[in-house]
Amino acid sequence: MKLAALFLGLSLCTFVFAQKKPLDHSVYDQWQSVKETIIQPQGQFIVYSIVPQEGDGQLYIRNISTKESIQIDRGAQANFSEDGMYVFGKIKPFFAETRKAKIEKKKADELPKDSLFIYDIKKAHLDKIANVKSFQTPSKANGSLVYLLDKKGDINKEGSELVIQNLKTTFKHSFKNVAQYALNPNGQQVIVYKVPTKTNSAEVLLANLNDTTYRKLNTSIYSATGFVWDEVGEQAAYFVEKDSTSKALQKNYQLHYFQLGMDTSLKVLETSHPNIPKNYVFGADKKLQFSKSGKVLELGIQPILPIKDTSLPEFERVSLDIWHYADAQLQPMQLKNLESILKSTEKVLFRPANKSVLYLGKINDRDIKIGNEGDGDWAYATIDSADAASFQWQGFTKKDLYAIHTESGKKQLLHHNWKGSLIAFSLIWQVLKIKQSASSILSVFIYFIVVIKSEILFESYSFI
Repeated sequence: MKLAALFLGLSLCTFVFAQKKPLDHSVYDQWQSVKETIIQPQGQFIVYSIVPQEGDGQLYIRNISTKESIQIDRGAQANFSEDGMYVFGKIKPFFAETRKAKIEKKKADELPKDSLFIYDIKKAHLDKIANVKSFQTPSKANGSLVYLLDKKGDINKEGSELVIQNLKTTFKHSFKNVAQYALNPNGQQVIVYKVPTKTNSAEVLLANLNDTTYRKLNTSIYSATGFVWDEVGEQAAYFVEKDSTSKALQKNYQLHYFQLGMDTSLKVLETSHPNIPKNYVFGADKKLQFSKSGKVLELGIQPILPIKDTSLPEFERVSLDIWHYADAQLQPMQLKNLESILKSTEKVLFRPANKSVLYLGKINDRDIKIGNEGDGDWAYATIDSADAASFQWQGFTKKDLYAIHTESGKKQLLHHNWKGSLIAFSLIWQVLKIKQSASSILSVFIYFIVVIKSEILFESYSFI
């Protein structure tokens, strides 16, 4: 009897295990994850996406109180309006359609297009707009929406239709041949860049969102890019190219500045400025960024690259990759990172109020952090020390930590040959003014936390 029971138990176990589906890629593709979770500013709704490893996801708009949800198939990149009454987002094409198009090796502009959805929470109404490349909504206002329609072709060269829409009224207006735009955070104006056509040169416009009026900020230019507003929407900056060729590896940009109330933008900075190193150009790949207060504008510059040899056809040209054992990276890493290295920039600080320019030195832009959301008196930088080549066999490299004054550019070495694989800085700037007779000494204490392999080391430095 016991043997029979044992045999029956083993048989059942074997049957159960036989029913289990083996783990393979078809199983992995069905695993789901929750992404893009955002909460309404008023805290009554939550938006999230459930996305499989491969396939079409779903976006949900859920009422926290009633537990009711609205499902939008293939929804993504959602955000609320400031008053929480609208949800905006994209609807991705069917995964199978995009996959098929890629298998057929169609060009990027021939792939299935995204759509835009607008969900009115109060009316529980969903609108969809097909073929939308991008959209923007104001961060400090409500009811305004600007979106750029997608189409076949190179939008950066040919432009597309930009639509301005007021959701609270029936107003709707559009501009043709638009490649870039930047919506003011206050929702009242939008900067529009129109590409050149056979009959007109490129131009930059400032369009109103409540009517069809606009003004021309720049005309008779070759191109423009990098449009950005400050946080409160009172000033903007961007790069303008007056004359160039489309095949140039680097553009000869000028920095233009605009403030509400001005008729046109002003050219405020060129690379010929004495505080900018010679043989440098503005790096348009580095996004312009205003500080929290808008008093400082961060931009990037990069060395001028050697002119590409076009005397021979590409197939007749011989190329040679040269690597030295003292290089900081192995040759495969150099080739892999070549594009990002060529696009890397060095930080420059521009202050619109007095037009002062400060170059922070030959330090990669991403290795410099400025405190107080860009308004700090000090920045800190991490720089590879002399033994950077040791990364090849050690897997890490020692760095030097510097403090940089953001008005004078003065640099102070804080830590030499600093080593760590997991790093987190917490900088607290304290200013102590000590008056001695007729003079005053400014002492700056810099505290930072370095986390190295789960060990927290507290260090402080003082310099004058």
